[in-house]
Amino acid sequence: MSGTVCRYTQSPIHSVDRPPFIRRWGKLTFYRNSSLNRRDALTMRVISRVILAGMLLASTASVWAQGGGITAIRGATVLTSSDAGTIENGVVIIRAGKIADVRESSGQAVPPMPGLNLIDAKGKYVTAGLIDAWSTLGLNPGGPIAPVATSRATDALNIYDKDAFADALRMGVTGICVTPPAAGGFSGTAAFVRLKDLNDLNASVTDDVCLVAQVGLGVKGPVSRLAELKALRDLLETAAAYRDALDEYDEKLEDYKKALKDGKTVKLTKEEDKEKEKKAAKKGKGRRGRGRRGRGRHPEHDHDHDHHGHTCVGIRCCDEITEDEFIEWLQSLGEKKDDGHVPGEEIGNEHVEYDPWEDPDWASDDPKEKKDDGKDKKDGDKKDDDELKKPDKPAYDPVSEVLMRAIKREIPIRFEVHRPGDVLHVLQLIDTYYLDATVVGASGLAHVAEDVADAKVGVIVGQVIGSAGGNDRSHSRDLSLTSAAAAHHAEVAPLVLSSGRRGGGVGGQYLTQNAALAVSGGLSEDAAMRAITIDAARSCKMAEEIGSLEKGKKADVVLWSGHPLAPDSVVEKVFVDGVEVYSREGGQ
Repeated sequence: MSGTVCRYTQSPIHSVDRPPFIRRWGKLTFYRNSSLNRRDALTMRVISRVILAGMLLASTASVWAQGGGITAIRGATVLTSSDAGTIENGVVIIRAGKIADVRESSGQAVPPMPGLNLIDAKGKYVTAGLIDAWSTLGLNPGGPIAPVATSRATDALNIYDKDAFADALRMGVTGICVTPPAAGGFSGTAAFVRLKDLNDLNASVTDDVCLVAQVGLGVKGPVSRLAELKALRDLLETAAAYRDALDEYDEKLEDYKKALKDGKTVKLTKEEDKEKEKKAAKKGKGRRGRGRRGRGRHPEHDHDHDHHGHTCVGIRCCDEITEDEFIEWLQSLGEKKDDGHVPGEEIGNEHVEYDPWEDPDWASDDPKEKKDDGKDKKDGDKKDDDELKKPDKPAYDPVSEVLMRAIKREIPIRFEVHRPGDVLHVLQLIDTYYLDATVVGASGLAHVAEDVADAKVGVIVGQVIGSAGGNDRSHSRDLSLTSAAAAHHAEVAPLVLSSGRRGGGVGGQYLTQNAALAVSGGLSEDAAMRAITIDAARSCKMAEEIGSLEKGKKADVVLWSGHPLAPDSVVEKVFVDGVEVYSREGGQ
């Protein structure tokens, strides 16, 4: 074995004994043919597996704490508010804040698994989170605000009114569209609030979901209501003209940029010309130079200096000029450029007195005062026509900016109107400007349901019956339990039920109550549930994310003890984005 080289240390081996070193892992050294070291190796494997299992459990607990675990609600009656309809003995699987699956339960036993929250909901109901599409919940008290289209409900939202939002959450409401208080005319834009974290509602607020307007609220005669409608029409007309002016400006600006690339000269406006003159004057206002290397001229070398009471002219000082030279210089000032005439000389038989101030050639140094012939003026006009002028942008109008978005169908409009005649007038306004609009309130909907359906305009029904808690009872005689059923029969879409505009910290508590009353008036239970879930989400432009129990949507889920519209049914659990935000057993 002499001359053998160690495969590990590359050192010569001079004995038969092989080196005891086998391998080194970290700071642990293992030796061959050692029962003690084999036990150490086995111990290390066990310890490493225990550490790995602990890390796995820790990561699972972390994911579960963040709402990323798996929640399975099985055995319940699932009201999907989708094309799947109602699923008896269904299962809803929530994973990573989304709905992973909604199907009929197989009934097989599921063994306990890390990170799995299995809820047995046999005999109970599961729905999507309810949505109150028309509410003033959370707004600061103080009455109506000024009717200005630029107002925003977000600015008046009291996010610290946690009790009011918690009450809505206990009633299964997970989303609220907060509208500005009623004031007449355009009153501002609404905000959508998802009740995910009551300690940080700002993170769950969506601004400017719709523009809100009111027509004919309060005790007003027909003339006053028509005047309000005319004011809305005038504002929309102004916004349409503002839109056209901006479109025309954009077209001219594109032509202007294209002409600049082609090398055309630019004609400055009066303001730009004045600004250029100011900059030039400011630039020339600097310190006057003093000659070569900063040395100024001596007064003796200045031809026009005033050093003894009068201005000296010529090459030499006036004290050094003789009388004949001075007279000759004066005569040279009066010489005519065309005939060399000197003042005082006789031309022919006449004696001409020459007045230099009447000579148009030098009496005025201003070129504007000189007379131009017609040819020069015509050439100048042609030159001006060839020059390029930058287009003027229309003056900024904040109200028209907001209304222009509505005219372009970039933001929907909600018209709160109740009396049947006012509803018809609003439908005409919607048709004239091709607005993406919804009628809100509609106490007299039962009388004009067919007209609303023909106009393809959605409706959000507020109060179903009159109550002492309503803010506006001037139109309560038009309220009817059959209004929602009549609209559904006329195929008004979307048909939405809401808690209605109410004062104080109330709102979501009346959502299921109004839906139950609409069912008593002839509306089906399925249509009523859709009216407070998916159709409400559709009216708030949120149907792609929430409003129904469908795979891939956000997991806003509510577990009920019974049917949601039953008077004795209560909310047991509420999930928002897959996170349990309310439990009846342990409170919120």
